[in-house]
Amino acid sequence: MAQPYSRVLCFLSYIQGPEVQDWVTHELQWLREQVHAGHILPTNPWLWAQMMVHFGNAFVDTMTQAKARNELTKLRMEGGHIDEYIAKFE
Repeated sequence: MAQPYSRVLCFLSYIQGPEVQDWVTHELQWLREQVHAGHILPTNPWLWAQMMVHFGNAFVDTMTQAKARNELTKLRMEGGHIDEYIAKFE
């Protein structure tokens, strides 16, 4: 699946269900507009890259903050290695 246009179509075909159907329909419309009205070639890698941005914006990991907080509670300085402790904390 080398062509980004086909890759996006395949990707969207796996996203199913009543909760996401509107988003998928919107993305399919966006894809058509880019290729037909926007004159973006179906071989342009930008199509796939943009789809990944759209997906990331729509479906973020809601547990990101909780996971980070959990990692911070586990963080301990061991053996007096302050530089390593600070590097892990950052």
